[in-house]
Amino acid sequence: MEERMWIAEEEVSKARLEEICRMAGYTTSVDQDGDLVVHGDALKTLVIVSREKSIIHFACVFRFEPWVPEQDRLLFVNRLNDTTHVLRFSMKVQSPDILVVDYDLPFQGGVLESQIRFVLRLFHQRLPLLIALHGGAGLLR
Repeated sequence: MEERMWIAEEEVSKARLEEICRMAGYTTSVDQDGDLVVHGDALKTLVIVSREKSIIHFACVFRFEPWVPEQDRLLFVNRLNDTTHVLRFSMKVQSPDILVVDYDLPFQGGVLESQIRFVLRLFHQRLPLLIALHGGAGLLR
């Protein structure tokens, strides 16, 4: 049975998240902005601790193939949002060729390590399958 390690709110940090990621078998790096990047087999996930909002923000970015019409991109994003109630899928007006997938994990009062590992598995194991299931394999690079 998985140990239920509690992390107090004041102990939530980039260093602690990096430790949890490595213990879960992921490699990590720090980007040019100083943010934690978690590397999986198929994708990278940005992980940011926001003390002001008491959230851990997880995000992944994909680029649509240039030949995919904007209408098809929007339909794909809407289909994912209609069927997936945990992750948020979005396109930005200023970058319509980018698909952003994100999730905010609140840590006010503390958080379980298993919650963090769950979100990592969601991004690195389930997200590629979810995208493929909804026809995204040919739409994204």
